[in-house]
Amino acid sequence: MQIRAFNPEADYEKLAALHNAVWPDYQITVEELRARDDQREAKIRHHRLLAEKEGQLVAQGRIGNSSWSYDPRKFNLGLDVLPEFRQQGIGQALLAALEERVADTQPLQFGADAREDQPHSVEFLIKRGFVECMRSWESRLKVDSVDLAPFADTRQKPGQYGVRLTDLATLIAEEGEAAFPKLYDMEAECALDVPRPEGEVPTIPEYDVWREQIRKSVRFNPECQFIAVAPDGAYVGISMLFPPKAGNYLDTGLTGVRRAYRRQGIALALKCMAVEYARAQGVPEIRTDNAQSNRAMLSINEALGFEKQPAWIIYEKRLVPGDSPMGA
Repeated sequence: MQIRAFNPEADYEKLAALHNAVWPDYQITVEELRARDDQREAKIRHHRLLAEKEGQLVAQGRIGNSSWSYDPRKFNLGLDVLPEFRQQGIGQALLAALEERVADTQPLQFGADAREDQPHSVEFLIKRGFVECMRSWESRLKVDSVDLAPFADTRQKPGQYGVRLTDLATLIAEEGEAAFPKLYDMEAECALDVPRPEGEVPTIPEYDVWREQIRKSVRFNPECQFIAVAPDGAYVGISMLFPPKAGNYLDTGLTGVRRAYRRQGIALALKCMAVEYARAQGVPEIRTDNAQSNRAMLSINEALGFEKQPAWIIYEKRLVPGDSPMGA
């Protein structure tokens, strides 16, 4: 087996094929992979390694800092190994090589995740000293099954407070580039309340970085970014949909409401707009992710009919000076 660095000039197609073989329900395109790498801000440390056997790509590993919870000595990592090559020491070798790539930072913490219905991944992390710190549900909604009629009265509630519900495309048409600082300001506030593992401190990218990431995105569509606008023109709530380049569904990004505008029915009304958009576009499914502790958002999704999938378990491994990253 050979472990080598990822070559952006030659390896994107191989990487996409590997990902799609390991995660057939989460297909990705070369275009999306390139865009993700291109969007990464300069301060973010990131390494990707490939494992090959007899010239065949059989696994990949990645390690890097988080942009929205940035600490130069904390890293998230991931491993993808083709099913027929698991339990042959490939993941262990990749993990060791990845940790070596960031050893110069004297890392404080490694994070990783595994889906609860994949015991081989769960066992791999636990055996190496990773400890569960949080769980998140992916939930999926069959759009044609939703009856929005019971929510008619609740959807009128934001208007009673003078709140206007629209989409970002409309706001850009009305306000031009001025819409984006207002969007950033709202996202920055709402992001502070996104559930995170204990001890993880949110960080917000600088505006220029955030704006450039939007420009480089291949999935950002202002027509399916639903916004609540206060009487003074401030943006106070959002529910974002992102169409993937492969797959007939819509991913939900941030759904949030500024603290001063909560309990006005805004989040539910925006989610109903998302359902109507998907239905109009002929998209059969909406997917979302929520921390199991986020009962407020889970209750909205449950009321709409989202069905929970196997949970994603978030793990972390905290290090102290002198610890070997590999542990046991």
